[in-house]
Amino acid sequence: MGVPLFQIRHLLDRHNGVALSSHYTLYDDMSWRFQSCLEDFTPDIEHHSIDEVFVKMPLSSLRSLSETGREMRRQVRALTGVPVSVGFGETKTLAKIAIEIAIMWN
Repeated sequence: MGVPLFQIRHLLDRHNGVALSSHYTLYDDMSWRFQSCLEDFTPDIEHHSIDEVFVKMPLSSLRSLSETGREMRRQVRALTGVPVSVGFGETKTLAKIAIEIAIMWN
């Protein structure tokens, strides 16, 4: 990461690697799409990066968090075709840890 291609070309050749160019217009569009899905659950969305957001879920949510997380994943996948991970926690750090634990169990 962050290394000019000419410096690692030999590694790509040795390991049959492929270098692909970035397509930030597409990334931005996909980011907007998956974030718009989450607005169905709450308007309180914090854009953290092009592929990461934090949402503040209202305590009055009628569904369980696991049901809500599954529905978020389903809606994002249906709209974008991109699989996502969802984690809940009282802080952003705990939410990210919950995602890591969920990934380990899947």
